[in-house]
Amino acid sequence: MYKILRKCFSRQDRIKEKLINEFKPKHLEVINESYKHSVPKDAETHFKLVIVSNEFKNKSTVEIHRKIYSMFLDEMGEKKDNKLHALSIHTKTEDDWTPVQDSPDCAFKKH
Repeated sequence: MYKILRKCFSRQDRIKEKLINEFKPKHLEVINESYKHSVPKDAETHFKLVIVSNEFKNKSTVEIHRKIYSMFLDEMGEKKDNKLHALSIHTKTEDDWTPVQDSPDCAFKKH
């Protein structure tokens, strides 16, 4: 069944699903940054994770990162094989997180 799900959902969707189930985040961003690397156009090999959850309270950064990496061991591998190759992990508790404001429009933008 897992192999069937793999074909139905993108890696980005699977990552989101696993993180939501594990950490019940207040805020979650799963950003595909593969386009910044030398991989095929539709690759899903490099992701930035922004996770805000109180599940991180009283845990070290190392503990949190180990837990997150362990959740994706079955997807990890060489980027040439279109496997998950890199995670950029940014975690905060709800008390430590400040939402990022949108950038203002350019002053020279034509309306």
